[in-house]
Amino acid sequence: VRGKDVSWGIWSNTRLPGSASVYVPASKEGGAIRIEFTAWTPDKDRVLPYDITDGFLHFDVPALVSDKEHVLTSKTFMYPSAPYIAAFSGGYLFIKSAELPATDNIHPAQAAVEIYKLTGNIKDGLTELEMHGAFKTLKPGESMSFEENWELIPCKDLPGTADRIKFLQEKLK
Repeated sequence: VRGKDVSWGIWSNTRLPGSASVYVPASKEGGAIRIEFTAWTPDKDRVLPYDITDGFLHFDVPALVSDKEHVLTSKTFMYPSAPYIAAFSGGYLFIKSAELPATDNIHPAQAAVEIYKLTGNIKDGLTELEMHGAFKTLKPGESMSFEENWELIPCKDLPGTADRIKFLQEKLK
């Protein structure tokens, strides 16, 4: 136990293959989206593109699917319009959800939801789905927690954005 205050935030990081198709509920305005690219991809044209379709931010952009020449990467920071992240991978729909804190209770360098994608001309790629709890200052002896729920739903391979969004919306009812 520390003898002085400590500021801390708890978050989860779930790793999936780089080929996972990710969907995050987003308002028409996008939910305060910030995209960063890493030193691995210093050229802005190599930042992973995204789109917002039927209320979901996703990375199913035709240019991405066809680009096998570049390594594409990005870190997306956002405040979703609903507290979950969904991903299609390996014949399953994976949904992780949590009660997310107000935007002013999250560390200023982070967001409620963060998606890291590494894909393109790379052997395996990587998708990371992060959800952040509140950033708090704890006094000695105090504690905090962050809880999320996971759901894994079998599904056939759904080739297009519209098919995946329809399946996801049906499962969320």
